[in-house]
Amino acid sequence: MVALQTALERPELIRSLTLVNTLVEFRPHTVRQRFALFSRRMMLRWLSMERIASILAQKLFPQANQTELRRQFVVRWSQNDKKVYQAVFDQMLQWSARERLGELELPALVIAGQEDYTPVVQKEAYVRLMPQAQLRVIEDSRHGTPVDQPGTFNAVLREFLQSH
Repeated sequence: MVALQTALERPELIRSLTLVNTLVEFRPHTVRQRFALFSRRMMLRWLSMERIASILAQKLFPQANQTELRRQFVVRWSQNDKKVYQAVFDQMLQWSARERLGELELPALVIAGQEDYTPVVQKEAYVRLMPQAQLRVIEDSRHGTPVDQPGTFNAVLREFLQSH
């Protein structure tokens, strides 16, 4: 979100843009999206950051061979300040860049984990709004693509950066 907003507000600072498993707006539009956000808010209200991290880690890294990724995620994510995280989360609900995507006149790479929270079809829709964007979908990956598929992720990113 920060990279996308920077590219829109200060395009002279950006040569190319890479977006990984991101949205172009965080506003809920469907009942399912509203429920997901409500659930996250309730977790933030009632659970410790470590417990939330454990729940998220299971969703992000569900495979048996990802035990160490889950452990590392819990350790790192638990260090977030709960009040700051809640404040950022609330602000994200107000943010949208969808209406301005056509203004982006720089090369953009959107990397999507095949099983990310946001379906690939939604990413395809917003990539079409960006004049110089391309979408690359990484198989067998969720929201933590740079971590769960580092070799593939790095190869895709390197190819894009070398061409721009």
